[in-house]
Amino acid sequence: MTPFPRWIVLLIALLLVWVALDVLLLVFTGILLAIVLRTLSGWVSSGLRLPRGAALLLVVSAILGLAALVGTLYAPTIAEQSDELATQLPRVVSDLTARIRAYSWGRWILGELSGQAPGGSEMVQQASWAADTAMSLLTAIAVVLFVGIYLAVEPGPYVRGVLRLIPMSRRHRIAEALYACLHVLRSWLFGQAIAMVIVGTVMGVGLAIIGVRLALILGVLAGLFEFVPVVGPVVAVLPALLLALAESGRQALWVLALYTVIQSAESYVITPLVQRRAVEMPPVMTIVAQLSLGWLAGPMGLVVAVPLVAAAMVATQMLYVHDYLKDRVDPELEADARAEVRKAAHRELRGVLPKGDE
Repeated sequence: MTPFPRWIVLLIALLLVWVALDVLLLVFTGILLAIVLRTLSGWVSSGLRLPRGAALLLVVSAILGLAALVGTLYAPTIAEQSDELATQLPRVVSDLTARIRAYSWGRWILGELSGQAPGGSEMVQQASWAADTAMSLLTAIAVVLFVGIYLAVEPGPYVRGVLRLIPMSRRHRIAEALYACLHVLRSWLFGQAIAMVIVGTVMGVGLAIIGVRLALILGVLAGLFEFVPVVGPVVAVLPALLLALAESGRQALWVLALYTVIQSAESYVITPLVQRRAVEMPPVMTIVAQLSLGWLAGPMGLVVAVPLVAAAMVATQMLYVHDYLKDRVDPELEADARAEVRKAAHRELRGVLPKGDE
């Protein structure tokens, strides 16, 4: 039987990725969650000398307990400020739009609006869209939690299943690339988590000192949006800037100054310190990756673009630049990959590596 040409196999694979892109991105997000849970449970297991399963249960319980504590202390304030922010922002935007329309250049930029209020059918469509969005969001969260927890509990069968699709002669090297990606993603995730906490805290405190309303919820938003490099911080500062601009131009300048200081510190101090072992992505590549995946898969693609491309860069360096082009790659990356494979040889990789590698 004549085998399929490789280009046909590649074309079919690309078609499947295109069709199932949204699902694959949700699975990748679940993998990121599994990396976090698996790493935390590993630390707890080593520190308290507990079985891995008990350590994972303890970690999940601690996270839920911490979330409940934070919710009890701050949820009412955050909910109240969120409602106020949702009410204030449209009003502020409307006022600013009216101001801009007073100038000819403003009317040229904004264009003429129809001025018609939404009719009943449009309101029904908006309500239907909101319901569909909420259902999609709940489904996505359920998939991410399901994948993340199951992979954190027992990743071995899935890793071995992937490696069994690889010829025996290449399994060890593919395993090294796989665990190098894992190592880089772990470094990126925990570094980004530290940056999110620092940026959110400093932004909230700074806005409160400046006198911007709703500083708490704006600081929380700044911390959450920090997960998405480049695009996230720009989006996060817009609500604070609009609210400050509604008060006075001077307050808006203070918000811009605060944002500039925080982002400069994040770019040149925080990120280099907390993500020293993560792969470096040039800013242009980061923006192109975010725009491309955002266009292909919407908000989910925008959120996971950077870690996904970072993992792809690691695999490319090891399997193409080093193995095929015979060019030198980061020796620390190679050493980390070998160390990860040695640790996993008797767990996740048991029975799939060539004899002598286990």
